Amino acid sequence: MRADIVSPPARRLLRIASLAEGDVGDMLLGEVSGLSPTEVRDHLHEAVDAKLLDATPAGVRLRHALLREALQHDLLAGERREYHAAFARALRDDQAASGTQLAYHLQEAGDVAEAMRAWVAAADAAEAVFAFAEAHHHLSSALAAWDVVDDPERRAGCSRVQLLARAAEDAFLGGEAERACALVTEAIDHVDETAEPRRSGILHERLCRYLRDTTERDRAYEVMERAVALVPSAPPSEERARVLAGQASRLMTLGRLRDARGVAEQAAEMARHVGSALVESQALNTLGA
Repeated sequence: MRADIVSPPARRLLRIASLAEGDVGDMLLGEVSGLSPTEVRDHLHEAVDAKLLDATPAGVRLRHALLREALQHDLLAGERREYHAAFARALRDDQAASGTQLAYHLQEAGDVAEAMRAWVAAADAAEAVFAFAEAHHHLSSALAAWDVVDDPERRAGCSRVQLLARAAEDAFLGGEAERACALVTEAIDHVDETAEPRRSGILHERLCRYLRDTTERDRAYEVMERAVALVPSAPPSEERARVLAGQASRLMTLGRLRDARGVAEQAAEMARHVGSALVESQALNTLGA
């Protein structure tokens, strides 16, 4: 498919459309190109008639991946960044726009700091609809930017350890247990367990949970014991109740039922004491078994 069978303005619109992910609306193309709505529609019809574009309910789409590649190859590096920046400006004002699209265009425009913020917002939206694999992908993009932006904690709205832990949980819930283990292990490496034993203990409890779904499941109980050793037994805390509940669950799966019962009772009692219904339910599940 050759783009030179259409007029120069139509070819320009095709180049711009090649930078969009998926379908792109004519109004958005107008904002990025600076052409009037009438001009945009006329040139898009020209490209559709030439079998270069497909009209879709959401706008238009390039018909062939090779055409997209060729059109992008025709763009100078500066042009590419300018068009991506124009897409980002237009998408910021569009309430219906995808946060993923905004983050992508910001990143391609070279605005990595704002892209990082947008990737975290896109992960928020994905988690809200239980799209955990997608949320993990977005948070991985945000993590990749951590070392290249100024004040990453402000951009991300959380610490590196919190972002790693969140990405790990999304990876696990999205079916990628080994990736979850790698991320939470990195989070553990960033925590001083002497200064923050509770945080380190909870991260070890997560690692245990993730390991159970990998080929390294035999390490899980050893990691769980470390979690229990890290979180202080006094004063009573939700963190202590949680690691005890996790230990009881692991003991049960290992067939050590008498030991599991005693630890689960401790966990349930402490969870009730600190008002954590979630952890109490986890301990009661083990007692029920």
